[in-house]
Amino acid sequence: MVTRRTRSRYLHNSRGITFVEALMTLLIVSIALVGMMYLYANLGGAALLSNRVVVATSLARSRLEAVLAYKKANGYSAALLAPGTTTQTTLVDAIAYSIQTDILQVSAADLSTPSSVAAHKRVAVAVSWPGSTAPVTLSSVVSNYE
Repeated sequence: MVTRRTRSRYLHNSRGITFVEALMTLLIVSIALVGMMYLYANLGGAALLSNRVVVATSLARSRLEAVLAYKKANGYSAALLAPGTTTQTTLVDAIAYSIQTDILQVSAADLSTPSSVAAHKRVAVAVSWPGSTAPVTLSSVVSNYE
């Protein structure tokens, strides 16, 4: 049984922490700090990638809407809707985003098989940026019907 007297003597004889205990504490704290720094660095990279994907999606949606509005204003056979590929570059926050628009006449049966005489065109917009692993792609079908 620990009495007041023995507890007082134990605390009075204690000289503080040892050098080994201090080193162990320092090691544990440094490992925790390195882990937190690694986590912080990865979160920053993920946030940057997320921001670029949002910008690319917005650019793709804007381009696709512009093509659909052009068709509505100028008709199905308008020059902008001629089958082919166009590429343009847009700077957003000092990042060059490449916007590629592919227009392809497709069969009405499956809307993906190329056809030279078709009343449907598939419009695909792909947006990429330096360092991107895969582009953001949106697509729609434009028909010769009102």
